[in-house]
Amino acid sequence: MFKILPLLLLLSSPLFVFSQQSEKPMHIESRKAPSPFGPLQFRNDSITIKGVYKNYRHAPGDLFKVTFMDWISSKAVHHTAPIDPSGRFTLTIPLLAETDMAIDDNRFREKTIAIPGETIYLEADLKDSSFHYSGANARLHNELYQFFREYNKRNAPLYTFSEWFKQFGSVPALRDTMRNVLRDNLLYLSAWQQQHKPEPRTVQYLQANMIYETAMPLTQYLYHIEKASFSPIEETAHFHYLDSIIALNGNSGYLSENFLIVHRDFRNYSGDKARVLKLNKDSLYQTRIRHPREKEVTEIWYFARHLKEGSILRDEQLATLRANVQDTVLLNNLIRRNDALKALLSDDQMLKSTRFYAQFPDLKTPEEIFAHITAPYRGKVIYLDLWGTWCSPCLEMMQYMPGIKKQYTDKDVVFLYLAIKSPEAVWQKTIREYKMTGPAVVHYRLPDDLQDAFENKYRTASYPSYFLIDKTGKLISSNAPWPRDAAALHAAINKLL
Repeated sequence: MFKILPLLLLLSSPLFVFSQQSEKPMHIESRKAPSPFGPLQFRNDSITIKGVYKNYRHAPGDLFKVTFMDWISSKAVHHTAPIDPSGRFTLTIPLLAETDMAIDDNRFREKTIAIPGETIYLEADLKDSSFHYSGANARLHNELYQFFREYNKRNAPLYTFSEWFKQFGSVPALRDTMRNVLRDNLLYLSAWQQQHKPEPRTVQYLQANMIYETAMPLTQYLYHIEKASFSPIEETAHFHYLDSIIALNGNSGYLSENFLIVHRDFRNYSGDKARVLKLNKDSLYQTRIRHPREKEVTEIWYFARHLKEGSILRDEQLATLRANVQDTVLLNNLIRRNDALKALLSDDQMLKSTRFYAQFPDLKTPEEIFAHITAPYRGKVIYLDLWGTWCSPCLEMMQYMPGIKKQYTDKDVVFLYLAIKSPEAVWQKTIREYKMTGPAVVHYRLPDDLQDAFENKYRTASYPSYFLIDKTGKLISSNAPWPRDAAALHAAINKLL
């Protein structure tokens, strides 16, 4: 059994230095005692989720969705499958290693662990929001569901992302708070373990989540400081604090999306500081990331960033990658993505009927900007999407658009995409990748000064923002339905036709 008491004793010790369309779900459970997770190993595999929603009211285009951190890019990715009228769905996802997974953000956002090679059978009731898992790892998934349901009902203080950096007067105060949060969480887990007697993997997974949930705000803090102003003494204390927290996890496969964020932050901070100090870009990074597997993973992320920005890896970059990464699964997956991007950027046929505008006259006011981008489409209803290539919710909504656009083929509707703070290379790549194309599609990429002017006047919500403009060019709504709400969006557009 995994013991939490030693961790609690360490945390409470004054000497402890914090630093661094499917068949019906069926019940199948392995009779063998499962082996603990870890060490972290990558393999080309997949996971399948087969499920059914009870009390389901079907809507055309309705999707089942899972979200997890991608091991190659270290970015959140979404996978979806259609839900049939009976509430059934099947989704198969490629998966390289054990990974945190959020199930169906729109309805539940239940959290569990995805294990390569498994099939999860899921039955959920939309009336009472209950979940039940079946399959070889049914006990693990059901125990995690039970734990998070009880854990989220606690009256614990909430520390949201925005509050981490504004409510604490100093870095030591932030660290002390995170220490107390981790101690309290582990105490809660210890009591829960004694009461429910979960399988060891459940405790192992939950411990890892708590540890990296504590480490993550501390590495995210590194983005909010001046690299050169972080004193050597304070920097040493901060990383010793982080190291001691992370060491509590041992060699357990990491099991947390926050592991990826923490080590990505290490890499980014080290590179940024090296540039400030005019050092070799890897000199500080090599002192922060010590485990060979962690070095390889962060090296993959570093080069994957080029692909995200729409740049194909050059031959000399590929040579460096091959020299630094021995894990063939990671290496070959990144090379395949590089080849896919090369093919995508060379396919101009998909853009043939789509219009692009990145050059603008001398426009002074928000009203002039609005008139300039909408006037050519008088006589048509305009659905305007204010988005950015850096905006995950914006990109998530793109998956719903093919079905929306199909409903208005040969109708007087224009889909106008207004990109902000989006470099041209990644803008062009994202349009191709998400198939934001077609004869009724128009793309604008505003310069920074025009972006700011337009947003200050017209944006009333977060990103993405959606607008409806009638055939006369009048702005009807600056908070139009999102693409995922297909029924409401169709009704709003049809009312203007």
